[in-house]
Amino acid sequence: MIYKLSFFILFFAGITYNLWAQFDVGDSSSVAKNPWIIGLRGHYGYTITHSERLASITQGNPYSVELHLSRHLNSRSVWEACQCYPRLGLMLKYSNFDYPRVLGSAWSAVGFIEPYFSHKNRLMPSLRAGGGVSYLTRIHDPIKNPDNLLFSLPLSFYIFISAGVTYNLSEKINLNLHAGFPHISNGSLRQPNAGINYPSLSLGIEYKPQVVVFPKRTRERLAPTDLRTWRLTALLFGTYKETRQDSEAAVYGAMFMIGKYINRLQELDIGIEYVEDRAMLADLQAPDAEATGRHRALGISLGHYFRMGRFAFGQRLGVYAVRPALAMDRVYHRWSLDYRWDNDWLVGISLKAHRNFADFIQIHLGRRFELPHKQ
Repeated sequence: MIYKLSFFILFFAGITYNLWAQFDVGDSSSVAKNPWIIGLRGHYGYTITHSERLASITQGNPYSVELHLSRHLNSRSVWEACQCYPRLGLMLKYSNFDYPRVLGSAWSAVGFIEPYFSHKNRLMPSLRAGGGVSYLTRIHDPIKNPDNLLFSLPLSFYIFISAGVTYNLSEKINLNLHAGFPHISNGSLRQPNAGINYPSLSLGIEYKPQVVVFPKRTRERLAPTDLRTWRLTALLFGTYKETRQDSEAAVYGAMFMIGKYINRLQELDIGIEYVEDRAMLADLQAPDAEATGRHRALGISLGHYFRMGRFAFGQRLGVYAVRPALAMDRVYHRWSLDYRWDNDWLVGISLKAHRNFADFIQIHLGRRFELPHKQ
């Protein structure tokens, strides 16, 4: 557990540091470089019911309060990397799950990045995504709190994505309206681990100590050769997850994807993956499980990646060609964050889930290859 949480925290700390180093480059103009913004938001939503056995504890309407500090990056290097002016920030969030006796509440510290798609008008649409850690005040206990099947570790992973608009009310004040999808779970480090998904709407206000100005720059298109080039990506991944015998076992595998850019910021691919789930092998407790391979999986998936400089946020939707014995569904999905360097290598983390249930959080390392193409 400790190694995975440590890697998760260090990975996001590294992302923040590298983004700062990559983008914190000023221009020769008098425009304030990467101005600070502080904001306050209130969230109200509902809990998605995973299954009938969880219905009694997932009928509430969670509410949250968020304080965030961010920098709106406006340097030339930012524009050249993503053709936009994103925000990079940290938010502290308190969430009450509307069932205090069983579920309690969560205190979360989360790093995020928020690309803005337009800066020409007062109304600016954006997409925000990030991850961090949550401290949960109530967790599963077989005697004291047996009904809590959502959380079993006090320190768990927090990931989210949201979309919305910011209204520039004045030089000092912004107003926000966002729809978000947060997820908290421990990535199968310990069972039970149903986790919680609680979509919400949020309203917020922001204060800008400095005047935020976005220099006018022209968006560049990818070269025709880049749009025609197909790329092969090979990944190795691994993690540990808890078995039903309260021990840990390895989960590892490989993935191969072939895809291409559709524009400067987006990439599509199709992939195939093999998974060796030794935790599932232990759970099967069958003498022929290893020989029959019922703990192994082969999947085919479609992927979409949003690129921003050296970073890529990805989503994949897959179906099992060979379905493992204990998989709850034939369809699965993945959410990933990668850091790429030298245009060839990448390292990242990914959450794999079946419907609303998290299966595991993995660490992966890969390399990309350009495939030959006709001129």
